[in-house]
Amino acid sequence: MWSAIIFLFAVCPIDVDAATDLYGFQYKCPYASLWLEHGAERATQMLSSEPIAPTSSGAVPRCALPPGLPSGAHQHALSPGYSTNCSGTPAQGSPYMYPMAWKANTETISIPFGNSTPIETEVGVDWFRFDRNWIRKDTDKGSGKRSVSIFRGDRLTQMSLMGDNITFCVWINMSLVGPNRPDWFLDAVGGAPIDGQYIGKKAVFYEGKPRLVREWRKNGIQNEYMTLQMDEYLTDENNHTRYPLIANIPGETVHYDHLKTWTDHQALDLDDLAPFLLDQTLPPGKCFQAPAVPPGPKVPHKSAFDLDPNSFRHVVWSGSPYAPSPGPLPPPPPPPAQGSYECSVCRHVYDPVKDGAGVPFEKLPDTWTCPICGAPKSAYKMVEGAWEHEHVEQLKQ
Repeated sequence: MWSAIIFLFAVCPIDVDAATDLYGFQYKCPYASLWLEHGAERATQMLSSEPIAPTSSGAVPRCALPPGLPSGAHQHALSPGYSTNCSGTPAQGSPYMYPMAWKANTETISIPFGNSTPIETEVGVDWFRFDRNWIRKDTDKGSGKRSVSIFRGDRLTQMSLMGDNITFCVWINMSLVGPNRPDWFLDAVGGAPIDGQYIGKKAVFYEGKPRLVREWRKNGIQNEYMTLQMDEYLTDENNHTRYPLIANIPGETVHYDHLKTWTDHQALDLDDLAPFLLDQTLPPGKCFQAPAVPPGPKVPHKSAFDLDPNSFRHVVWSGSPYAPSPGPLPPPPPPPAQGSYECSVCRHVYDPVKDGAGVPFEKLPDTWTCPICGAPKSAYKMVEGAWEHEHVEQLKQ
């Protein structure tokens, strides 16, 4: 999921500069390719673990999610939108989900696997109306050109502009998969291998100044994870609203990894819908639906954000006031038996079989060190016995 369900729209770089590059963007986002190659309904089925219900069977409620894997990041395409208090969701009422209506300037740096030297930097603007199930992404192409992507419900539209003039427009039917939901990073919804990990607080440099953030990671279907950092403090600097600041976005085998930064966040006027309806200013027939196309050549890219089993853990915390209270802590381990030797630094209890090939502690050489923290043998003390040597005194010598 981090191109596709991470997201087909908000993360995948899209380039539709000219009609000759009509399908070029599909190769930068694997799930855009699925939609173009197989059609909306079939592509949705390929990503879903549940049968697809007919789209005409009644109204879809607010906050509804699509079936299967796309629910890991997306709203249901036919939902009227999301809210900050979606009942029954893991992040219901969370103060850390994205605000419902805002925009921000973006800088997205492409970084190849194996080094830290950027190969491309793109700037633009992201627009969000989660309350209406709408998202827009602008990318500056230089010399007055820009690409604009608008995702409204089940319709994803790609446009090229020269100044304010639309020079090219094409759209895709996304079936049941709608734009992103504002709490995608706060849970583990979607089914295996999708998973979430709350990291906690950390200080980062943001626009040259220290900023306290909270960090989450979410693993996607390629077992590559995305990292997101949300502002922590509510201050005049962020208009007393928490916004996403920095994201690490894996390439999902189809493009390079990205480092993305949002700046100059602004709340949107809820009555101004025009930025999300730009394609509707075209005369009828000037924006056409993309037909199915055969798959093209793809160059696989490795990612630095492959799932690391040594560090990734299932830890879901959203800050939701409706989340169940954590269970009681596990009971502490029993105290070591009398006559055992315990490290005064890390509290590891010496096990002759595991730590010393069956050798009793007393017969270990003085050069032996703690297998956990590396402290010298003299840092160990006998439990409930007379032998003891404080490690602090050892360090003073």
